[in-house]
Amino acid sequence: MANIVRLYLERELPLPLARFYFTHRELPRAWGEPTVRVQIIITRRDVIDGLLGTAKAWGLRPVVAGVAVGTTGIAGNVLAVQAARWRPTTLSVVDRRLLQAGAVLGVLCALTVGVQNWRERVVVSRELAKVSELALSVSGKADALSRRVVPAQALARIVAAGDAADVLAELSERVPRDSWAYELSIDAPHSSVATVKMTGFAVTSAGLLEALQHAPRLTEVTLLNAMPEGPALTRVQVSAKAQTAAIRGTISSGADRSLAQGKGA
Repeated sequence: MANIVRLYLERELPLPLARFYFTHRELPRAWGEPTVRVQIIITRRDVIDGLLGTAKAWGLRPVVAGVAVGTTGIAGNVLAVQAARWRPTTLSVVDRRLLQAGAVLGVLCALTVGVQNWRERVVVSRELAKVSELALSVSGKADALSRRVVPAQALARIVAAGDAADVLAELSERVPRDSWAYELSIDAPHSSVATVKMTGFAVTSAGLLEALQHAPRLTEVTLLNAMPEGPALTRVQVSAKAQTAAIRGTISSGADRSLAQGKGA
C-alpha cells in the first residue's frame, strides 16, 4: 500500500515529492465492502525541518514530528520533544592542569592589580597632603600680605592727596625777594588740585605774576586786585591752582630716572 500511495502522489502532485513529508492510513470499511479507502496526510518538508532545527537549537531532542489529525480533519503540525539529558564532561589530566594554571594566574593578576591600586592611592594621598600644606602656607602668606597692603594703600592715598606744605614750599621758591605776603590761604582737598589765594605787597605786580606763572606746580595764575601803596610798592591779590599729586609724581619719576641712570653709569 505504501508504494501505491507513493506512485499516486508522484503522479498527482505538481511539485517533486522530495519537497514533502507524507503518511497514510486505511479508513475502516463495512463488512464485505470491496472499496479500500485511504487517508493521505502530506505536509511541506521545510516546515517540519524548521521545527526540528529550532528544537535542537534550544537543546531539545525531537521525538515525534508530524501532522495532527482530528475527527474534523487536519489540526496542524505537531512536534513532540524531550529535554536532552546532561552528561558530565570528563576532563583529561592536561585539561585539569591547564584549568588550575589559569586559576592561579587569575588570582596572581588580581593581587597584582590590587597592590598597584593601593600603592597609587598611597602616592596620591601623599601628594595631596603636600599640596594641601602648600596651599595653606600660600593662603597664610596671602592673608599676611593683604594685611600689609591695607596700610600701604592708605599711605599711598595720603601721599597722593593734596598737600598744602608742597604748595607753600613752591611759593617760597617762586615769590621774588622784593615781594611778600601777609595773608595766604591754600585749600588742598583730597585731590590733585589745590586752590591758592595770596594777598601781599610787591614792587611790580607784573614781576610777581611772571614769577608765579613760570612755576611748574601753579596753573591759572590770575591777578585779582592791584592797588598802589606808594611810589615803589603795590598791594596785590593773586589766585592760582596748584597741581599737588601730579607734580609730586613728575618729580618722583624724574628722580627715579636719575637714580636709574646713576646705577647704569
